[in-house]
Amino acid sequence: MKDPVLTKTEKQQAYVKESLTRAMQEVRMAKLNGQKLPDARDLLKVKKEKKCR
Repeated sequence: MKDPVLTKTEKQQAYVKESLTRAMQEVRMAKLNGQKLPDARDLLKVKKEKKCR
């Protein structure tokens, strides 16, 4: 059986959907495990700490 032929836009939409689905699963798992996911402020803080070294 042949794979369906997808347009560039359809491929991009499928990629975005998969990425967002994976990200939402990570958020749900983190909440269930009582973990806090880093936000932009956390990432900037780490970057600044590394730069000061």
